Amino acid sequence: MRLESLLLPFLISLMAVGSCDSRPLGSTDRGLDCEYAGVPRTIGSSFPSTDGCNTCTCSAGGQVACTLRACSSDAGPVNGTGGRPGDAGGLPGSGGRPADGGPSLGSGGLVGATGGRPSGGGGNVGSGGIVGGTGGRPIGGLPICGSGPSTDNTPGSIFFDSDQANFNRDIYMIRPNGTGLTRLTSALSIEKEPTVAPDGGRIAFTSDREGALQIYLMDLATKNVTRLTNMFAGADQSRFSRDGQLLAFHSSASVYVIHPDGTGQTLVATGLDPFNGYFWPDFSANDQEVVFDRNNEIDAVRLDGSGLRMVVSNWTTTIRSPSVSPSGSELAYSVFCDTGLSIWTTPFSTNTIPCGGRRLTPVGEPDARRPAWGPGDVFAYERVNRATNVASIVLLARTSGSLPCSLTPDGADSRNPAWSP
Repeated sequence: MRLESLLLPFLISLMAVGSCDSRPLGSTDRGLDCEYAGVPRTIGSSFPSTDGCNTCTCSAGGQVACTLRACSSDAGPVNGTGGRPGDAGGLPGSGGRPADGGPSLGSGGLVGATGGRPSGGGGNVGSGGIVGGTGGRPIGGLPICGSGPSTDNTPGSIFFDSDQANFNRDIYMIRPNGTGLTRLTSALSIEKEPTVAPDGGRIAFTSDREGALQIYLMDLATKNVTRLTNMFAGADQSRFSRDGQLLAFHSSASVYVIHPDGTGQTLVATGLDPFNGYFWPDFSANDQEVVFDRNNEIDAVRLDGSGLRMVVSNWTTTIRSPSVSPSGSELAYSVFCDTGLSIWTTPFSTNTIPCGGRRLTPVGEPDARRPAWGPGDVFAYERVNRATNVASIVLLARTSGSLPCSLTPDGADSRNPAWSP
């Protein structure tokens, strides 16, 4: 047999190996180990790729092989030095969010090496924060609250619920500039939908800690929690009155009011059935009316159940979550007007068609839900990714040229914002 016929298959195999060498940029061979992006790796170990969405493995022979998934353009890298969670700063443990209990980060800040926001340049945050590293992008394509948006100097705090601690839904508070993040509940039960008393000393929230969802009160100074409602059908969606003397809440098809000491529970209005019931009550500025949605309209009624009137007309679209302005002259709500849910405002004293008011959130944004009217013309709301149904809390001022900013990270599902003084 001729020598070239023996060598030909061997040469072909060498060429095939060379043509398939698709190691990611930055990987080199180091004998039996691997080196990737300047970091040595042991054979058999897996780690995040530099593109932030794929996973690499150190193979025998010192070669690095990575998956080739397409990377999303909507969310920036999180944790570590520009990569996804992994050995350079994963979500739980050092460098990420806490695995259990206690305030989420640093010395009270939402992100950053020392609990604060980034001081400039580079990615979203330094080492030890919730999101980012060097080379990160703004959260969900938005600027980060605390990095210069017009809402950064807004007074007060925003309370919200989130699953950021091991997917357990709890109540948190944070300042509009992103500092002072504090976890207020840590029970294994669901705690959600906070509302803050006008004096800032108490919150009411929904919890299933004793079975069915009911309304509970927390003293913010002592953290003592007491149960307020005992509804057979459960209770949720509570809201303090402007004078702090009443709470409105939803149960089954109805809206009720009750005093914070548990007395004086009164039925205000009842819908046709649990689906066509009344939801998300709020008070007028003078506490003489309760306003609520019916899934496809928004109504208001006096506390004694009389004088039912329509504020946003009945329509074949989703109309939810009314929020009365601090002055009482306007109403914010969430409505499906074009390709998704957006936040609109309308005068509170008149009857407006759903998409006939003033649009607040930009066209083409992800779904916007649960507006919470803060001081002046500043709003907090849920910005919901339609593909994943994961929400973040976003702030927006109703002034010319104002852009929304992200207050919470994309990786956690954060909802139901409420303002405190």
